[in-house]
Amino acid sequence: MPYSTITGVVSRPNRLKDEKNEEYHRKYAQWILGSLNSSTHQSFITKSAINWAFYKGNQWIFQEDLNAFLMDESGDERNRIKFVENLIRPMVEQYVGNAIRQSFDMQAISISEFAVNRREIELARLKILAQTAAQSDVFGEAMREMFPIGETESETEEIFENMYNDDFEDAINHLIKYVMEFNDFEDKKVILAKHLALDGIGILYGSEYNGEYLWEVQDPRYFIFDRSAQRPDLRDSEYMGRYHHMIPSNIYEKFQNINSEAREAIEDFTKDADKHAANVWKYGMFLPSGRVPVYELYWRDIGQKEFGYVIDEYGYEFFTEINSENSKYTDKDLIKPKEKGHDKILNGKKKKKIFVDVLRYCIYIPSEIVATKDSDDIVLESGIFDYSETNLSDPSGVEFPFKCYCWSYNNGDILSPVDDAISPQRYLNRLQSVAEASVNNSRMSGTVFDKDMIDAQGGEDELQRNINLGKPLFVQAKGNLNNSLGSYDFTAGNGTVNLYNIAQNVRQSIQNITGVNESMQGTAGGGRRLVGVTQLDIQRGTLIQEPFYYALSRIILQAAQSIATVGKRIYSDNKRKLSIITGDKGARNIVITDDMMIEDFRVFVKRTSSDEEQKQSGNQILFTLIQAGLLDGKRFANNFNRGNVDDIAKAMREFQKEKIEMEREMAKQQDAIKTQEAEQLAGQAGLEQAMKDEDAQREEIAKDADLERDVTKIRERELAKGLR
Repeated sequence: MPYSTITGVVSRPNRLKDEKNEEYHRKYAQWILGSLNSSTHQSFITKSAINWAFYKGNQWIFQEDLNAFLMDESGDERNRIKFVENLIRPMVEQYVGNAIRQSFDMQAISISEFAVNRREIELARLKILAQTAAQSDVFGEAMREMFPIGETESETEEIFENMYNDDFEDAINHLIKYVMEFNDFEDKKVILAKHLALDGIGILYGSEYNGEYLWEVQDPRYFIFDRSAQRPDLRDSEYMGRYHHMIPSNIYEKFQNINSEAREAIEDFTKDADKHAANVWKYGMFLPSGRVPVYELYWRDIGQKEFGYVIDEYGYEFFTEINSENSKYTDKDLIKPKEKGHDKILNGKKKKKIFVDVLRYCIYIPSEIVATKDSDDIVLESGIFDYSETNLSDPSGVEFPFKCYCWSYNNGDILSPVDDAISPQRYLNRLQSVAEASVNNSRMSGTVFDKDMIDAQGGEDELQRNINLGKPLFVQAKGNLNNSLGSYDFTAGNGTVNLYNIAQNVRQSIQNITGVNESMQGTAGGGRRLVGVTQLDIQRGTLIQEPFYYALSRIILQAAQSIATVGKRIYSDNKRKLSIITGDKGARNIVITDDMMIEDFRVFVKRTSSDEEQKQSGNQILFTLIQAGLLDGKRFANNFNRGNVDDIAKAMREFQKEKIEMEREMAKQQDAIKTQEAEQLAGQAGLEQAMKDEDAQREEIAKDADLERDVTKIRERELAKGLR
C-alpha cells in the first residue's frame, strides 16, 4: 500500500440494507483500500519498481549484489565496479518502436435492430416512389431526377445497395476520430507500450471534464483493482481505483463542495511536504512537493430500476428501462406483451423492478494522511457515476472508466515481458564486473634477468636498449642461462576470455526469453550467417512479441468502444462542443440525435502499418487505379499522399456509383434518341406511302377519266349511227 498507516475497514458495507449516503461511500472506499495490504499487490509494486530501475540503468539495487559481490568476507572492497550492460532498455524500446510504427483503424457499426429497420424503411420508401414514378408519365422523369430510384423495383434496389449510407454510423465514427485526435492517442499509445513492457499492464482512464471526453494513461503502480478478477482485461473486477497527487488549487477548482475546514487541512499538509515524506511507502513511491494524495475508487453496487415492455417506433415490442434519465419511455408507453415467454419475466404485470449493476464511486483523502480537526476523512465527491458505460441490450451490465489489458495474467498476478530478464541481467552485470576487475588488475609481460649475469661493461642500460631494438643479448651466464633468464606475464588470461564467452551466452538467453533478438535489432554479426536463419529468428521473435501488440490493441478497442457508448452521451449534453470538428478537408459537423442515444454500436479495430507507410502504399494503389480507369482525377488528387487503403476503396466505390449512374443516364439518352429516330423513320415511311397512295389515286382518277372519255366516245358513235 502507498502509505503504511492506512488500514481500511475490515468488513464491506451492506449493499442491500445500508443507506447509500456519504458515510456509506466513505466506508466502502476504506474497505477497498484495505486490499492494498495484500502480498500480491505489494509484490507487483516491488516488481514494477525493479523493472523501471533496471530500464533506467540503476541495476545494482539488490543488497546481495552489493555486499556479497563487491565486498569480501571482512567487508573490504574487492576492487570491482558496478558494471552495467543494459539489455533491458533496447528490449523495451524495441516494443515501443514497433508500437509507434503500428496504427489502429477503428470502425463503429450499429448492432441494434433500429439500424436494420431504418434501412428497410428507407428501401420501402424508395420502392413506393419508384412505383409512383412508373405510373406517371408526367412526373416520373422528374421524380427519378430528385430521388435515387429506377424505372423498375429491381433497378431501385440496385441503386439503393450502391448508395445507402447510415448517417448514425458516420457520426459515431467521426466522433471516435475527433476524441482520439483531441486526446493525442498516438502519444498515449507510446506510453501504454512502455507500461506494458515494464509493468505488464496498460491502463487508460476516461472521464468527462468541461464538456469533453478526456483520456489519460494511468500508471499501473498507482492503480487498484480486485485481485480475484480472472479476465486479462480485468472487466470482471468488483472494484477498481487509483490514487494520484494533486495540487491544492486543482482540488479546490474541481471539487467546489468541500468545506473550509477541509481546505485548511489540505493547506496545512502541503505547507511542509518534507515532514510527510517519511510516511511514504518505500517501494518506489514518493510524495511530490506541495501535492496531496487523492484516492479515486469505483465499485459495482446494486440498484433497482424499473423495466417494462413498450412499442418502439418501428412497431416492435421492446423490453427496456423506463422512468429514468437514460430512457425516453414512461408508464404511459407500457404495453402488455403478446408473447407468452414475456409473461415469465413480468409475471403478468406491465413493469417490474429489477436488480442491476450500478457504478458508484468515492473520491476522498484518508484521515491517516490529511485529517481535519475532528480527524475525519475528507470526502471530495461520491455517488453514482454519471457517465458509466452500459449496453442497452444488456442494461444490467456496467463498465469501469478504466480500460486495461494485461500481457499475461493469472489469479491476480500480472507478468511483464521484462520479468524473466532481470535475473540474467544481474548475472551478466556480475560477469562483466569480474571481467573488468580482472582486466584492471592485469599488467604487461616481460623478461626476468639475474643481475649477476649482466655484462659489466654495458650494464643494464645497454641490455635494455638491445631488448628495445631486438638485438642479441650478451650476458655472462657461465653456461647456466636457463636458471638466470626467465619471463613474466600479468596480462589477462584465458579465464578472463572465458568470462566474456559466458557473458555472450547470457545475452543470448535473455534474447531467447524476451523474443527481442539480434536479428530483429539489426545487430546480428557474422558474415557467413544465412539469410534463412536471420528470417527464422525474426519470425520466432515476432511470434513471441505478438501477445504484446494484441494487448495494446485491446486497450485501444475498449477506449474506442467507450467513446461510441459514453462519448455520444457526453457530447449530446454539450451541443456546443459538437458544433464544428475540424477534419482533413475542413469543417465537419457531427449531430448526436435523441434517436441515436437508444442505439448500441460495436467498434472493430485492426492493426495496420504507420500512417506514412499507409500513404505510400495508398499512392501506389492510386496510380494503378487511375491507369485502369477505376478512379477519376478529382478523387486521385483528393486522396494522393493523404488517404489510406480504406479511404481509396471508398473513393473507388463512389466513383463506380457515379459511373453506373452516368451509364444509366447515357443509356436512357440513347434510348430516347433511338425512339426519336424510329419515330422519324416511321414518319418518313408514312410520308412516302402517302405519296405513293396519292400517285396511285391520281393514276386511278386518270384511268377513270380515260374510261369515261372512252365511254363518251362510244356513246357518241352509237348516237351517230342511230341518227343515220
